[in-house]
Amino acid sequence: MVKFILVCLLLGLYGMAQAQDTLSVTPVSFSKSLAEKFSETRILNVEYGNFGPYDFKSKLLGQELGQERLEVQQNVKTNINIPVLQKQKWRFTVSQFYHFQNASVENYEQGDEKLHYFKSALSLTYFSSLFKKPVIYNASVLGDASSEHFGRLQGLVSAIMVLKRSKKESLNIGLLGRLDPTAQIPAFPIVTYTRSIFNNAWRLDVVLPSRLMLQTRLTQNGRLSIGSEFETSNFYIYTGGLVDNANDFEFRQFGVKSGLVYEHLIKDKIVLTGRLGVMNVFQSGMTVKGETFKEDNFVMEFEPKPSGYFSLGISFNPF
Repeated sequence: MVKFILVCLLLGLYGMAQAQDTLSVTPVSFSKSLAEKFSETRILNVEYGNFGPYDFKSKLLGQELGQERLEVQQNVKTNINIPVLQKQKWRFTVSQFYHFQNASVENYEQGDEKLHYFKSALSLTYFSSLFKKPVIYNASVLGDASSEHFGRLQGLVSAIMVLKRSKKESLNIGLLGRLDPTAQIPAFPIVTYTRSIFNNAWRLDVVLPSRLMLQTRLTQNGRLSIGSEFETSNFYIYTGGLVDNANDFEFRQFGVKSGLVYEHLIKDKIVLTGRLGVMNVFQSGMTVKGETFKEDNFVMEFEPKPSGYFSLGISFNPF
């Protein structure tokens, strides 16, 4: 899952305890801020979501196939993140992600399409300093699969430097590299910025290239976020007859979710999350497994129209 990479590794690496004025970073403060910001990085997170209905156009090897209608798209996602070993300067984490999707296309003779996707990661995070600034280094090995076959191995390396952090404002920059021959962009910068605004009633939370949010506390245990988040989906598909000498394909979709997120904390450990908004897809296609994901390699290409979505989640946050 690409989002697994972006959230658990890319986004998580910049997490710092916002309440401290010191620039020191420890595995404990790292874990606490990471879990507070992103539900996918907590010890356990389960989410059910629903898209649709919406229309979409498709192409096979560049030839238009016409317009179809997706009646419903249901998703169940599960994240498990276990810090196996933790010392003063480093932490070793094992993570597991599962995504089930059930899609129903109007007048589709073969019935509902049910897809399963798994991804596991071994991640080593090291806390250090450079030019008297805290730096967090990460190296990860990831493997993914469908319910039928193993997918591929990938590697990630990244570094995040804390440039500024106070109770009101924080700024971090970094770089993430992907050791994956199918990646269209093998490396890209990371910029994160948070700032309290409107007399501390709201907080601006920016994570480039992943999200832009405005957050406010509605109650002592309730938080509302308004904004947009980058959304990705990955699946392996096995079918014949599309192209010669290939039966194994990989589907990927990139889009932006814009809307509302409400989180409610129960007994300091359980977090309930609700999301509601509109999804806009800007790239969706299928390539032969192992090929770089770009338009020149698309076996099939899809152009979904904007669709509404909602999701409900529950997570366990021991921090």
